[in-house]
Amino acid sequence: MSEEVAGGSLQKFFDDYVYGTAQLPWEEYLLRAGLLLAPKDSVPKTWLGVTTTDAGDKTRVTRVTAGSPAYSAGLDLGDEILALDGLRVRTSDLNDRIAERKSGDKVTLTVFHNDHLKEVRVTLGASPVPAYKLTKIPAPTPLQKSIYESWLKATW
Repeated sequence: MSEEVAGGSLQKFFDDYVYGTAQLPWEEYLLRAGLLLAPKDSVPKTWLGVTTTDAGDKTRVTRVTAGSPAYSAGLDLGDEILALDGLRVRTSDLNDRIAERKSGDKVTLTVFHNDHLKEVRVTLGASPVPAYKLTKIPAPTPLQKSIYESWLKATW
């Protein structure tokens, strides 16, 4: 049934993108709906590789990305981050101060790890996943508008 609707075999699509590991041609598919996909930043962002949350007066690690600088330095879920280079941080401070640095910079985090106070030296990296933005093309065709509106259930 789906091949009748698609107008041909979907085997290559499934082999490449569902069962395989080929990267979807996002730009091509989004352009059909009148959307352009572009990197948000031309330079990769500095990256520590943790997600934190503030709970009361504590800044806790809620995620450590495998292979990240934080992972390599031994940070773990539940660690409490107290300071970055000797200055107390909360989640927003931590993110802002990391963003001010460059990939390759070394920072010292003061953390409670399993209730033991320790300092962790971390070499910051570059984010492996760039941020992207979608924008509408300036002069869409009627078909692009139609696809956009039917897909997003919104008017152009």
